[in-house]
Amino acid sequence: MTRHRLIRCDPAQLVRHASTVHATAPDRSAAGDHLQRWRYRVPPAGTTTGWLTRLPDGSVLGWCLEVEPGANGALAHLTVAVVAGRLTLLPVTVQRLALAPFTERELTALARAVEPVAA
Repeated sequence: MTRHRLIRCDPAQLVRHASTVHATAPDRSAAGDHLQRWRYRVPPAGTTTGWLTRLPDGSVLGWCLEVEPGANGALAHLTVAVVAGRLTLLPVTVQRLALAPFTERELTALARAVEPVAA
């Protein structure tokens, strides 16, 4: 499942921040190759990062953030998929419903952290 958001900042700044927050390195797909990339099969250097998150029920989510430059900032594509755990037993449509709030919350948190505050 992929969500998109325009974030008003430098694309490299967004990737660096996401990598720092989730303790990964830019251009590293911590989530592995099970996630389908949104834009590029092999993305340009410095435009992507990935990480894993464990939920309270033991399920593991794989995340992939891809960023492309836009006219007014960075266009972020955040993809999430269930890697392991009980959520894998659910149908794909139910998984999408369950993952929608997680992806929206993550994109909002990234945007709030890197967007400049209007004076």
